[in-house]
Amino acid sequence: MPLTRRRCLLACLLVLFPASSAFSADVRDEVRDLINKERAKHKLKPVTLDSKLTGAAQDYALYMAKHKKFSHNADGRSPGQRMSAKKYKWSACGEIIAKGFPNAASVVKGWMNSSGHRAIILGKNYKEIGVGKSGAYWVVDFAKPR
Repeated sequence: MPLTRRRCLLACLLVLFPASSAFSADVRDEVRDLINKERAKHKLKPVTLDSKLTGAAQDYALYMAKHKKFSHNADGRSPGQRMSAKKYKWSACGEIIAKGFPNAASVVKGWMNSSGHRAIILGKNYKEIGVGKSGAYWVVDFAKPR
């Protein structure tokens, strides 16, 4: 099917301005792997990625970036409420957020240098995570399924 001028323009725009709702799976996997390296140092089991948690984390990263707000309840909901809205059934949950870190290694290092974030990363109850990123905003949702 030949490209029309309109289709060509749309294709060019998608290359120049890809949808911000998705970020590299490699970055998501790198955050998970770095978190699991930290957990292994403390003889903790690794966490696995969950698609529902990732949906909650990614949606919240997009929300914070769009509205230029940075807090755990910028949208008026708690992390647990956002996870439940994605139909994730949790018995324990936590969230870590960050802004302005250029890559996965620096954001995980920053979290590990913060006692509150470190406690969540090293939480013994957590089994699954979701990772989200939009622009300068990072979100990781941690949970133990019911």
